[in-house]
Amino acid sequence: MAKNKTAFLITIFIFSFFLKTLRINLNLINLPTLVLSSLIPILLFFLIKQIDQKSEKIAIISSIILTINPYNIYFSPTTWKINFLLFLLLSTMWLFSKYFNNKNFKYLILIIIPLVFSLFFIDNNSGSYPQDNNRIQTIINETNSFEYHLFYGQPQLFIRNFSTRYFNYFSQEFLIFGDTFANPRHGVILYCSIFFLILGIFISLSIKKIQKINLIFFIWLLTAPIPAALSPELINTDKAFLLSIPLIYFISLGIYFFLIKYKNKLAYSFVIFAYLLSFIYYLDMYLNHFIK
Repeated sequence: MAKNKTAFLITIFIFSFFLKTLRINLNLINLPTLVLSSLIPILLFFLIKQIDQKSEKIAIISSIILTINPYNIYFSPTTWKINFLLFLLLSTMWLFSKYFNNKNFKYLILIIIPLVFSLFFIDNNSGSYPQDNNRIQTIINETNSFEYHLFYGQPQLFIRNFSTRYFNYFSQEFLIFGDTFANPRHGVILYCSIFFLILGIFISLSIKKIQKINLIFFIWLLTAPIPAALSPELINTDKAFLLSIPLIYFISLGIYFFLIKYKNKLAYSFVIFAYLLSFIYYLDMYLNHFIK
């Protein structure tokens, strides 16, 4: 069993590394980023398994989905900063889970290392939605100063802009169809994943007592878009990159539930065919139609 698991993780690493070299020239400059990003599916496998020992099959599915997920493929080859930040976050969560499960103080001390490194990646250029002075004056002329401050002031502007940007990251345009990164015809997940994403979230919330691992990833799902929603751009895929992990987890949970619900070859064939077709379509977009 251990040999099979090792072989699986090595295969995931090699395939992930191969996908990330399809559109770039492999050299010593981008090699560390490629290696680091190719290790993230393996780290996610160990994190899920560490949080819940019974979720090994979900961990396996998650590492596979992460390897072929458009969001992670597109940003992995050259964007070292967000890959390193994601690696640090997953490492911190894995160490904390090890400490929580084993009550070994050394894991708590080791958490300090990725936390310290993560401080170098904090971006303070967020949280400002400046108003145009001409627009302010126009509103005041049309109403009055009191109504402006009551309905159109900076707090109301902040809430409106934040809400618009926040919910953009859960829209169909961002997830599957939208102009998210250099291609107006594909989102951050594969087309067939939207079904399993909805199924996974529904299953995790429909249980009377929400499991700890589902709660962790659901909180992650809700909080991950906040840094991106605080930026001036309507869509900031770099700052929303951490959202990819909870999306992948709930997609994997949906796949797992679907397969155990319909335990037959037809169900497995459906999942494999759906992902093969979606992935081939995405590869065509990625290799031939994305803006380089």
